[in-house]
Amino acid sequence: MNILDRYVYGLFFRYFFGGMALLVTLFAMIIFFEVVGDFVRAGSSFGLIAAYFFYRLPEAVYYMTPMAVLTASIIALSIMTRQKETMVLMSCGVSASRITRPIVAAALLIAAGTFMLGEYVLPSAWVNAADIWNHKVKGYRNISSVKQNGAWIKSDSGEIWNIGFPNLAAGTLFDVTIIQIAPGNENFATIIQARTGRFEPGGGWTFSNVRERHFTPAGDAADETFMEKTYPFALGAGELERAEKKPEQMNLREIAAYVGQIRKAGYKDTRYTVDMYAKVTFPLISVVMAALAIPFGLKSRRGSGNLAAVTMAAALGFMFWFFYSMGISLGHSGKLPPPLAAGGAHLLFLFAASYIFLSGYHTREGLFR
Repeated sequence: MNILDRYVYGLFFRYFFGGMALLVTLFAMIIFFEVVGDFVRAGSSFGLIAAYFFYRLPEAVYYMTPMAVLTASIIALSIMTRQKETMVLMSCGVSASRITRPIVAAALLIAAGTFMLGEYVLPSAWVNAADIWNHKVKGYRNISSVKQNGAWIKSDSGEIWNIGFPNLAAGTLFDVTIIQIAPGNENFATIIQARTGRFEPGGGWTFSNVRERHFTPAGDAADETFMEKTYPFALGAGELERAEKKPEQMNLREIAAYVGQIRKAGYKDTRYTVDMYAKVTFPLISVVMAALAIPFGLKSRRGSGNLAAVTMAAALGFMFWFFYSMGISLGHSGKLPPPLAAGGAHLLFLFAASYIFLSGYHTREGLFR
């Protein structure tokens, strides 16, 4: 590593870690004011609150990293440009790509670290934080055991539910089996099987393609079928949402296996497929942020300071998050193919950054004067 690389790395990481500390602190403060009332009402101890925030820390680092990369990249390059360091290096024959190579390399390294964080730390941290929030703060009971072949849930009224695939975003359940136990013994009273089910706003569930199997105390069984039937089951959509294993609680291998299971069973769920691609594309946002920062950082003028650079970083970050979030939402609704939904914003902003960078060579002043 030569002197130039050490200098750029030092400048970049100085502001990266400083920005990360600030952003994570702001994230923690926002979460604190959102949840502190619930912790107080639950009479939670300081240790429980500290444990909750400890498990939310990987989430803060994961989601704040791209903005920290963007801010550090713009500030580092702005300082070098304002101090005429880039001009001196260019006059000595050092290309702009060579000057900015350490920032791109650092962004790639950070992206790899973000991916590892999302694979090996974040899922278990999500589960532990949700356990504290749902069971120790909100007082919800542990109602389910979620497997890759469906969710098993025991309701308050004693029914045992097995759901092949819950599409809660659409308010629909697929391949539902409900077991009712006879009062006072361990024998089955009724087994209800349905292809689909939907939650009724007024309460209860409406199932289609229903088969009911009723058992007598002697063990005999009688079947009834219905095209559609509504049942007054008390199990609510909120309980099912807590039972569902969310994409952020799975690593890439787990979510890919789950998507494969969904497809094998004949279901089509774009939500999990989009989120599977996002597991790969989200860490790469750091690389996009570094690429986007390069032309703006190199165009900084002598009179502009760090505040202007941070303001520019915030504006660029907001623009990217707007397009990225819109792409994910359109992907979840099936209006964009999953790869484009998860990576379309990356391609758009990489193209924009490349165009701005290359166009600097064709202007009268260029990027570095």
